[in-house]
Amino acid sequence: MIDGYTDVAVVVSDAQKAKKWYVEKLGFKAILEKGHAICVSPNVEGKSLMLHLCGDNFAPLEPGNTGIGFTADNFDQTCKEMMDKGVKFSEPPSNNEGYKMAKFLDLDGNEYWLFESSLAKKILE
Repeated sequence: MIDGYTDVAVVVSDAQKAKKWYVEKLGFKAILEKGHAICVSPNVEGKSLMLHLCGDNFAPLEPGNTGIGFTADNFDQTCKEMMDKGVKFSEPPSNNEGYKMAKFLDLDGNEYWLFESSLAKKILE
């Protein structure tokens, strides 16, 4: 049986630039850097999803909504820090039906979701 996950591929125009952006702007760690495989992940304990940054003409660049969601314990502070670092939000932070969420863009226009951590905890209960 499948019991976990490894990574999600995100097509980027320049994998090295994208790695730097994720590390500097979002506080991710570079987990793997071997050949075309450059993977980054949030700096969290235990199992964590990695983003496989597929650049250097590995696949056609098709920016858009990735459907990938992240969480933040201190949602408001995290959004402020991201904005202070120049991260662009396609949907500004808001309070929707009792939970906070926002959407933000990476260097190539790939869109990600950000939710307050309490929402993920409610879903998993």
